[in-house]
Amino acid sequence: MRRFVIAIAAAGLVAAVIAPSIGAKGPGGDADRDRQFLGLGGQVAPKSTSMQGVPPGPNPYLALVPDPSKIDYAAWKRYADRQSQERADRLRAARFGAGRAVILVDEEEPAGTRGSNDSTSTAQRVSGFGSADDRQNRARIVGELSPEEIPTDARPANTEDDGSIPLAGATGIGTVRDGITTSARIGDGPHGRSGSGSGDFDFYAVDAVAGEVLVVDTATPMGRLDTMVGLFDSAGELLAFNDDSDGFDSRLESSVPLDGRYYVALTGYPVVPLDPFDSGSGEGAGSQGPYDVTITTGETDLDFYALRLRKGDVLGVSIAGAATRVAIYDRSAVEVMGSTQDATFIYSPESPMPGGGNAVAEHVAAQRGWHYVAVSSGDGDYDITVEV
Repeated sequence: MRRFVIAIAAAGLVAAVIAPSIGAKGPGGDADRDRQFLGLGGQVAPKSTSMQGVPPGPNPYLALVPDPSKIDYAAWKRYADRQSQERADRLRAARFGAGRAVILVDEEEPAGTRGSNDSTSTAQRVSGFGSADDRQNRARIVGELSPEEIPTDARPANTEDDGSIPLAGATGIGTVRDGITTSARIGDGPHGRSGSGSGDFDFYAVDAVAGEVLVVDTATPMGRLDTMVGLFDSAGELLAFNDDSDGFDSRLESSVPLDGRYYVALTGYPVVPLDPFDSGSGEGAGSQGPYDVTITTGETDLDFYALRLRKGDVLGVSIAGAATRVAIYDRSAVEVMGSTQDATFIYSPESPMPGGGNAVAEHVAAQRGWHYVAVSSGDGDYDITVEV
């Protein structure tokens, strides 16, 4: 078995886990396996499909829960999204009635291009923004993320057994193409429920260059499959993992650290391979069914904006539209907060911090000077609200 250290964000709580394997039993499984699976960002408790009401149990956004294996994180994520949007709508209505001024900023980088504002050193400055009396403390920035347009080739499903690194299906990505789409099924391999029952996995081999962004986007048009996606290097180290990016469909986006071959693994909640070199290393078949997947590698786009702050200023940022990640950098160009979620529903009702989008971030300026906001992970128009 391989040992690894992985840091993840699950329901807004960051955990560091040292684990002898990536395996995990489902609900009611072994406590150590459950702990490891939770550390990967997975969920052990059964997932509710209800879209109404408050999920049962303690709120994991507010406290360390006594037993994480009993928390329906997927339901709490949906609840957080709904409540944060309702809070933002109320705040927006109150501000509209008060007639508060706001700076409107258009991105200067030409539409469809990238590279001119992709770092703190080339960040577009937002003039007139700040907490001083002669400045406006709110700004709205609109722009466009333009990652590399990647053509995809339709490919047939892998031949089974493709449930491990040695058996991974060839995609040709990085050698003869940059992306593929395919339709396949979890459960049709020799270890599905109708076979050994240990759990079916589909592995895909991808060649990539350091700095490229690998994106795996799954969709389940029918059936009961709840996809999970992992990314392994050639040594079997898990580099990234995603469960439930959009509903029960998973989407993984990860920057490649080194030139080389990588392996995308698809599986059905809640089972993962204990050993990525052994297709029979699962601990029981999970959800099964058909899926569509798109896998690509290419250049991404980041857009940076510079905001002048005073010591002690509290900066709040909310993003909507195509962008799904926001980050704040201090005057030394060090990232001080990054976020892919909006949990503003836990804020005080009196808090003026913006929210209601795809993600929010906040920071208290320790020094006077230029600070930076960056948006990424998307393709198309975005809308940023900043307030100090």
